Amino acid sequence: WEPTLVALGHCMRKLCRFAAAADCYSAALALCPASPSTLAAMGFVAQLAGDPRVAVEHYHAALALRPDDPFTTDMLRAALQEYAEAAAAEEEAAAAAAGFAPGRFSAFG
Repeated sequence: WEPTLVALGHCMRKLCRFAAAADCYSAALALCPASPSTLAAMGFVAQLAGDPRVAVEHYHAALALRPDDPFTTDMLRAALQEYAEAAAAEEEAAAAAAGFAPGRFSAFG
């Protein structure tokens, strides 16, 4: 059943049903936990769903099993870049929020 679940996961991913795709891949991994291609697919779905941190975790797990996989290596690089950009944006937003004092720039002040 593992190949069928992976194929169904790919179909769900192509339909942009990322949670359903992740469920299919998780079920496939329950049957065959050492599948680097399924782990990479889990990473890809997480990345498409906007969660680069989870994507990086899955890509690392996939590369631990198949270190020379070019797709996973390229996608890991992209996910790390997305994660760094998201972290920088969060830090910038936090700094801006910390520097904002209500009433400080009041026109009536």
